[in-house]
Amino acid sequence: MPQHTPPEIFAIVPARGKADSHALAPQIHAWLHARGYATIDEASIRRGEPADALVALGGDGLMMRMAHNYPGMPLLGINFGKVGFLAMTEQLQWPEVLNEIVNGDFDIQDGPTLDARVGSNDEVVDVGWAINDVVVRSGIQMVDIELYVDGRYVNTYPGDGMIVASPQGSTAYCMAAGGPILTAGVSGFAITPISPHSPIRSTLVVPE
Repeated sequence: MPQHTPPEIFAIVPARGKADSHALAPQIHAWLHARGYATIDEASIRRGEPADALVALGGDGLMMRMAHNYPGMPLLGINFGKVGFLAMTEQLQWPEVLNEIVNGDFDIQDGPTLDARVGSNDEVVDVGWAINDVVVRSGIQMVDIELYVDGRYVNTYPGDGMIVASPQGSTAYCMAAGGPILTAGVSGFAITPISPHSPIRSTLVVPE
């Protein structure tokens, strides 16, 4: 792997309501302190204290919350959840993985995110930013969604809505709706119709 300068300050964040992750957090703090590294908790980040990397002790939900709350901060996920597509380090592996990080033997992988804009009468009335997915849903009636990719018309999908998912979000609603799982490192998005009333119901995977 490429050699990098190790982080000097680690933020350690256990998942809410997971006693085993809270039990491991002090061990990781002590392990890093013994090797000369500083650590802080999430409350310290909220107060504005700096951190160079964040260790999330939880599942994919915690990883996405950390990425949303602290954009741009490198994340390491130690899996305490049911799904571990983003939190890829298992609980017993943490000393080995942290040892690689403090030795500079790691790489930082960027993931694509989504910008969403809501328009009305040719005016933008709301904007948003999403890490995992953007969902357009109907109420009690079927809706017709016209899909354009890079300004080119693709198809009209009558149904309950549409999901546009990033790789890190593809394991959530996208997967549950029959869409694909995009592996880490894929620079693209999965576009999945929700209950389409059409013979054309395949998910599209489009480049970033």
